[in-house]
Amino acid sequence: MTELEIMCEPLGALGTNCYFVYDKYTKDTIIFDPADKFERIRKKITDNGLNVKAVFLTHGHYDHFLAADEVRRHYNVKVYIGENDYDLSQSPTQNVSELFANKVVFKADIKVADKESFDIANIKFKAFNTPGHTKGGMCYYFYENGFVISGDTLFCGSYGRYDMPTGSINELIDSLKNIVLKLPEDTIVLPGHGEDTTIREERAHYPQW
Repeated sequence: MTELEIMCEPLGALGTNCYFVYDKYTKDTIIFDPADKFERIRKKITDNGLNVKAVFLTHGHYDHFLAADEVRRHYNVKVYIGENDYDLSQSPTQNVSELFANKVVFKADIKVADKESFDIANIKFKAFNTPGHTKGGMCYYFYENGFVISGDTLFCGSYGRYDMPTGSINELIDSLKNIVLKLPEDTIVLPGHGEDTTIREERAHYPQW
């Protein structure tokens, strides 16, 4: 099992969590949700000697990808996004940038399928499509290391909004009940905004599920 380290940098006006998941020894790194402020991201990478191998987006809302293109170009890496959010990120209406900021769009390089497994630089995880916040929202589960990057599907003591384009409360409840909250109870949850939590703590909030 690869020994992984995690760093989190809240970025942008909405305090979106950008995660750096990296091999403790080789420093090979995957960045999740490079939300904004490329210079801060680059400083984090440089200061810690990280080797960026890929970028993954949890979903297609603008506040999760504002620095993605700069990271992609500077480090010559590919950006992955859930296949059902591939088009969403390219629409200012659906990625909600026209509601909260200047209109921006982003086109990822690679579409991620539900239940697709990855082994990038010996960093292993599995992607689960968890619709509800957006149709193509993904949770990335690091099954060997006991943590999940949940995007805006699950927060500490709460869950994501479902009143934006392609959102659905019924799909969100189904994703939480039948996918995310089914993970082992000691799994650490790293959400798109706010502080960490665990599956055990979040199950306690929703005993009916």
